[in-house]
Amino acid sequence: AELKARVNDLAAAASLGARSWAAVAGASATSGTPPSQPHASRPNLAPGDVPNVTVDISRADREHGRMSAGTVRAAVEKEMRTMESHGNWRCRAVTADHATQSRIRIACRDKDKHKLVKKAAEKISAGSRVLRNKLFLVKVNNIKRTAVLNKKDKSRAGAIEAFSRENRIIVAKIVWLSKRDVLKAYRSIVVYITKKSNARRLVAEGYFHTSRESGTTSAFKH
Repeated sequence: AELKARVNDLAAAASLGARSWAAVAGASATSGTPPSQPHASRPNLAPGDVPNVTVDISRADREHGRMSAGTVRAAVEKEMRTMESHGNWRCRAVTADHATQSRIRIACRDKDKHKLVKKAAEKISAGSRVLRNKLFLVKVNNIKRTAVLNKKDKSRAGAIEAFSRENRIIVAKIVWLSKRDVLKAYRSIVVYITKKSNARRLVAEGYFHTSRESGTTSAFKH
């Protein structure tokens, strides 16, 4: 009986040790990288929502020697490290476009870093150029004219900011689809949106809000 009790004690101790190790391992797995790492608090974003800078190196290949994703990364990191508080800068990720190897995408951690990386990328080579950010288009029908245009048929001041707040998105541009001299109270617009997921959400929900009214949404077809 005494031997059996000793075996039971050892088994319990081993079980406790295993649980303790699992708890420690689990805590380590969820703790992530140390706070000193720049990507420690990086949010999980859908691929289409990751802010990125696209550099076209097609002209640089011909005029300034061979460039690649690696050389672009090295040049951007070198330029970033000259900025205050970025002496140890490393790019989050740099990839070549699968369709054309002459377009290099630099993934950024957030919108603030996107602005800095874009500024750095514009300086890396006289033969390369930073392309405009990709925008996602949504068509909105039955929008009140006065919500978009002022009395002079110009874009109403503050409309983009207001629409961004009301729809919880970032609107980059609005286009009134009808001729502006055709005085109709309600027409369609195209909304240029910065995030793919937001554009999909608006189409799925079926509505776009403008002041106290809403228009119906659909995917814009060129």
